[in-house]
Amino acid sequence: TLAVGPGVFIPRPETEVLVEAALAALSERAQASSDPGQPVVVGGAEGQVRVAVDLCAGSGAVALALADECPGLTVYAVEREPAAFAWLRRNVEGHREQCDRRGSRVCASRQDVCDPGLLAELRGSVDVVVSNPPYIPDDCVPRNPEVADYDPPAALFGGSDGLDVVRCVVQRAAELLCSGGTVAIEHGELQGATAPADVHTVAVLLSEAGGFDAIRTLTDLTGRPRVTVATRA
Repeated sequence: TLAVGPGVFIPRPETEVLVEAALAALSERAQASSDPGQPVVVGGAEGQVRVAVDLCAGSGAVALALADECPGLTVYAVEREPAAFAWLRRNVEGHREQCDRRGSRVCASRQDVCDPGLLAELRGSVDVVVSNPPYIPDDCVPRNPEVADYDPPAALFGGSDGLDVVRCVVQRAAELLCSGGTVAIEHGELQGATAPADVHTVAVLLSEAGGFDAIRTLTDLTGRPRVTVATRA
């Protein structure tokens, strides 16, 4: 249960796909690191999967979902905008006891994803980076009134092609992820792998960044390309 209000993006069902992709990656890494015949512990002391980073965290919906589903996981939730960060901190505090019961932790951090020094102490040690960044091109008008009328512009618009912040997310993921770690980025339906050849996509950005493989795009609950996932080589 999340508190939202003016200044923060309202969580929507499409982001379930982003969370599920991150959970699958965490489970796969736990399985790979566990001893044969032993129980798989995602995020727990018996496994080696312990750290996730949520960039452009907004209300904390993704970070808190991961912490709840993965006992023992530490999630760093990064948000730049002051109003959104206030809601993030409120939700993190409101779920602290719940996270404690799961042995998990969510750390709210007010920073800019485009800062090259972001979470420098975690470089090369993060298992999963997730992000639902602003990705609408500046000259586009959201078709849904609940988005256009209520969501803050800073959570929606991402430059002329909508990918300015996504480029920063890709750069931070390349720095933060350990070998075999996973990045999962939510995006617009025209920014997935099936976009026209003349459109820059999230998959292209990951490919151009180098050091990523197994790049693939997942569809949302309506069958639209919504989340691109890649593995750090």
